[in-house]
Amino acid sequence: MGDHRLQRKIALEGHRFTPNEALAHGLIDHVVAGGVQAILAKAEEVAESICANAQAGAWGVVKVNIPSFPRNWVYDDG
Repeated sequence: MGDHRLQRKIALEGHRFTPNEALAHGLIDHVVAGGVQAILAKAEEVAESICANAQAGAWGVVKVNIPSFPRNWVYDDG
């Protein structure tokens, strides 16, 4: 999560990030302007974009996204 400066801001300084600062540092993925309806609409949009991953399960996503994932990292065949 960021470099040591960002970690220091969070842990030692207790910095309170604005939404745009948090977005710039990668602490959040989206900033939504508007009220509850706009937030819920964005949440549904994000959920729909990633729901296909759930069908394959977490391991299925890893296998699809990292096809060269070494088998011996996960399994010990003795």
